[in-house]
Amino acid sequence: MSQVTYSAEPCFTPSPLKKKSGQAFEEIKPVKLTNKQIHNIRNMFKNLRGNWRGTATGFFCLGTEKKPRQKPDNYSLKADMDVFSQQDIEITADMESIAQSKQRTETFRLFSSNGFLRYNRNHPAGDVKVNSISRNEISFVQHSQIRLGPKGGTARREIITTLKRTYKNLQIEYKVYSNGVLGSVSTWKLQKL
Repeated sequence: MSQVTYSAEPCFTPSPLKKKSGQAFEEIKPVKLTNKQIHNIRNMFKNLRGNWRGTATGFFCLGTEKKPRQKPDNYSLKADMDVFSQQDIEITADMESIAQSKQRTETFRLFSSNGFLRYNRNHPAGDVKVNSISRNEISFVQHSQIRLGPKGGTARREIITTLKRTYKNLQIEYKVYSNGVLGSVSTWKLQKL
């Protein structure tokens, strides 16, 4: 059986931000949304409220840069989407693993009501760097540091999230870079019921 490859971007590829600046981790300076960006977000979130179905397909990177392997991480999902009057959205997804009998629930929150684009929290802890906002697409970067195990040490994590909208379809792609290289990818493909 041939090995499935999920992304054109191979494991341990350098972060696009690292390629541009030479740094793997630059500080996020939040920038207030323009009126045009707010208008585009409003258009994109229009009629999202309701029930959605779809898949989340992706992989985790294992091995080394010289011998990378992709471990599949695929789910079927049912999602409930809520759009609030201030143009904030919340997606609650019940995910069921396709390969194993495990389930989990994930919540995706995106805020624009305070004049800044924020992910998961509607205060400065949720600040993101906006890559682009158009009528059908929003792309942003979020940084965090995660503690590695009981012996300490930290990893710098950078998540590039892209939302793409067509009439009754929504795609959310997460690319996670750890210490400047690609560590995992997940793409949600959702269709409104």
